[in-house]
Amino acid sequence: MLASCSDEKRNIPFTVTGFFTAHTNANSHIYKVTDDMGRTYNVFEDNSELSPNTTVRIVATIEGQDGDTMITNKIFPLSEIATLDSKVQNELKVKDPVVLKSIYLGGGYLNVNLGIMVKNENTSHNIFYTRSNSKKNLIFTLYHNAHNDEPIYTQNICLSIPVWLHIHKNDTVSFCYKSFEGDRVEKIIYE
Repeated sequence: MLASCSDEKRNIPFTVTGFFTAHTNANSHIYKVTDDMGRTYNVFEDNSELSPNTTVRIVATIEGQDGDTMITNKIFPLSEIATLDSKVQNELKVKDPVVLKSIYLGGGYLNVNLGIMVKNENTSHNIFYTRSNSKKNLIFTLYHNAHNDEPIYTQNICLSIPVWLHIHKNDTVSFCYKSFEGDRVEKIIYE
């Protein structure tokens, strides 16, 4: 007789990759992360050197079992409060194309995964976003200056734009950018 299951109870390790809000302790290490669904994971191993007693946005892979969580890979996305569009000089508003890979609202942030075409990893591109408001519509515009870089391969860029300061239920969040096909606008209803 062959059996494929047993009565043995085991906890299976988990792996989660995504945007998180990381919380640091007095020693400047991440001690817990919260995902955009509000689930909190206590971190037992982290070697970050961040500001003490603060929160930061990260894109990370976390692994854990039995309440112990370890961050195995992390990057810090561009996550700043957007400047009002009317305050930015027009000569800075360059819109070179990007590839939009994913976009969603979660945890009070507009989370965006982009691809930019670069020649090599030492290339310098300027990327920033601005905000403008109209009634029931929060509009973010992405500006990207590739400085005439040759498009050889795609480099990933993550944005985690705070929206919780400026948004109400049923408002629309618009994200304006230039793709290789032309100007685009992605719209998401905040529920």
